[in-house]
Amino acid sequence: MMRIIWVVTLLISLVSESYAGSSTTVTVGPDTDPTCDYNSISAVSFNEPASDFLEIRVSKNYVLDTFQVLSARNTSIRGGFDDCTDETPSGRTVLDGSGFNGAIFLVTESELTGGAIDVLSLVDLEISGGNRGTSGGVMHIAGSWGVELVNVYLHNNSSVGDGGAIFVEPSNNSLVSFPEVFVYGNSILNNNTATNGGAIACDGLAVITVFDTQLMGNVATESGGAIYANNDCIYYQSGAGPLQGIILNEAGFFGGGIYANNHAEISLDSHSVFSSGQAAVISNSAQNGGGIAVAGGASLVASDAIINNNTATSTGGGIRSNNGQVIIQRTLPGAQCHTEDRCSTVSENRVFGSDSSFQGGGAIATFGGTLTVTGTYLEGNSAFHGSAIRARFMPFDSIFTDVTMVGNVFAKNRNASQVVYLDESSAHIGFSTFIDNEDMDRVIEVAYPTTFGDVHEVLVVGSIFYEFNGFTESVDLTTLGADPVGDCNRIDPLGSFALEPRSTDQTPSFVDRAAGDYRLVNTLVDYCDSSLLGVRSNTSANGLARPVDNSRPNLHGSYDLGGLESYPLDLIFADDFD
Repeated sequence: MMRIIWVVTLLISLVSESYAGSSTTVTVGPDTDPTCDYNSISAVSFNEPASDFLEIRVSKNYVLDTFQVLSARNTSIRGGFDDCTDETPSGRTVLDGSGFNGAIFLVTESELTGGAIDVLSLVDLEISGGNRGTSGGVMHIAGSWGVELVNVYLHNNSSVGDGGAIFVEPSNNSLVSFPEVFVYGNSILNNNTATNGGAIACDGLAVITVFDTQLMGNVATESGGAIYANNDCIYYQSGAGPLQGIILNEAGFFGGGIYANNHAEISLDSHSVFSSGQAAVISNSAQNGGGIAVAGGASLVASDAIINNNTATSTGGGIRSNNGQVIIQRTLPGAQCHTEDRCSTVSENRVFGSDSSFQGGGAIATFGGTLTVTGTYLEGNSAFHGSAIRARFMPFDSIFTDVTMVGNVFAKNRNASQVVYLDESSAHIGFSTFIDNEDMDRVIEVAYPTTFGDVHEVLVVGSIFYEFNGFTESVDLTTLGADPVGDCNRIDPLGSFALEPRSTDQTPSFVDRAAGDYRLVNTLVDYCDSSLLGVRSNTSANGLARPVDNSRPNLHGSYDLGGLESYPLDLIFADDFD
């Protein structure tokens, strides 16, 4: 379904650039300019005769003095024209609503069916001062609209409800096509405020697609500092350049950058049909889920994404999930990604809460639902409980294991007595490297693995545990219950592992440990097999497929221990990671 949505959305851009049917172009400017066709956008939208597509060119000397009403018709509102005779746009036209109360645009609901949409294209505009007592400080989109924003700067808009700049919802008539919003082209959404969704809010089936855009400094008094997605809304964020993405936003409760609830879907994908670069969620803050929060069956899929430097006062410095489905993954190998080594990262996130019963999870805190982390670096995170990950109430059943972490690197996480805290939770952890973490008494803590009517399973295989002092428990059961099961690991003191027939305490050798290059050299290469995790073993933090059978003899198999599979240099340069 998502691919179909992308194609439909892309058509919005094509339609607005060169419409195949009849097209009308008119100009809007001040009353004092006789060369302008109209003196308001509303007058054009309602008075201009019907055509397949209407382009409204707004001059830079136009002054907005009240809200503008838009009828349901294919429309492009384009700025950047010096006056009404100018044919070559440059820069942006300013639409400032600070002189009146209300949204900038009042958009009539579109009621087309069968997948048809009305197009609304905003290009080369700077819009500020929109203030609405309900939702959508700039505009409220309802029904079968396809909206694109290209090189648009939305700032200092507000709403008492949701969506400081934009609020999107489907029609109450289920036959009407769902709305889509497409934001790109060096657009900026900064310093907007709302109750939920400081910049954009979506409630119901709709699709929001964002790339090549900056969302910075937006504030939600409740949840979703930049983005709020609720009730099956889909938010898709693709790659962007430096200083783009979701940065420095703030929420009072959940999701400093993004909040998704009630089966909404969040997708961060650094490389897509739209763009390449990094999909970034950086330096946001909230009480829970400093970067991102999902709840109520909502999902997050972050592919080759950067979720770094976010802060929470209670749980989940980077990500907080409450009965959500979270997947963090690397999908591209080597130099095909935006960064060759650290392509997927959840790093340098922080939690300040110290309540041992609930708070913590410097990188990720998850309560119920599922969590899958593969091919990812989790470094420099900080919390009092679970410096990298805290998982609670994630029961095991016969269909899936609720926590799966394979092919990752956990390094330099700090301040907690454990790096990973599994509390009444099941987990399969494989082929990961735990190294140079600080302040912990044990690397992985397992608590209450056996509760009334619910037996959890913790399995750790093919991983490297190698900390500063060499005497840290690798995996430790700190309560009554079933011991975790380990096999084929490099371990420090045995801890609570049961059935460790193929593990070793051999000292690993790394390419450059001090510089954070944790690729193995000689030792522990071609050490293990995939007998316990199967195809899930085939993930590496450098994105390269494993196993690679090097020239040295295999011990128990052709898989290297830890989160990074080593490749002969001649093989890497021969295929350029393809």
